[in-house]
Amino acid sequence: MKNNFGLSKEEFNQLVGQLQQGNERLFEQIFLSHFELCMNYIQNQCNASYDDAYEAVMDTLVQFRKRIIQGKVHYGNMRYLFTLMAKQNYLKLEQSLNKEVMSADDETAFDEETLGLLDKAWEQLCNNCQQVLRGYYYDGFTLKQLTQRLNHTSNAATRKQKERCLKKLRNTFFTLSNK
Repeated sequence: MKNNFGLSKEEFNQLVGQLQQGNERLFEQIFLSHFELCMNYIQNQCNASYDDAYEAVMDTLVQFRKRIIQGKVHYGNMRYLFTLMAKQNYLKLEQSLNKEVMSADDETAFDEETLGLLDKAWEQLCNNCQQVLRGYYYDGFTLKQLTQRLNHTSNAATRKQKERCLKKLRNTFFTLSNK
């Protein structure tokens, strides 16, 4: 039972049916029995920050719930499956962050027309996006520093905003360059 969030097979099957009907008791049982342990594992095994481990485990919790409802998770060492999924989510997160840093560090020379389009795309960003991107890429602030400077609630919220703003900038730039 320990490997299955403290549930017997009968309890699991009963709670799956309830979860499919909207009762979140199984979801809460998984969260309460394993969330903190899984976060500690990701932090220790992957040398992850608290915020990155939290995000990876929270994403896993949502995915795991969805898979249970779809009947893709079955009784039997579910705790291991959950932890493995969380580790994979963390590694994907880390990989995407590394790609961002590498692309930001790439010093490619651009012609005047390209730089002009980039300036126009930049001007179309809202002030908040400009602040976030300038702080992170130009001023060299860490997510933690940026979170504090912008009075955000968490590093994860700042990172998500940075990703959305960067996506807006790219989309606007490509739209302008294809005109």
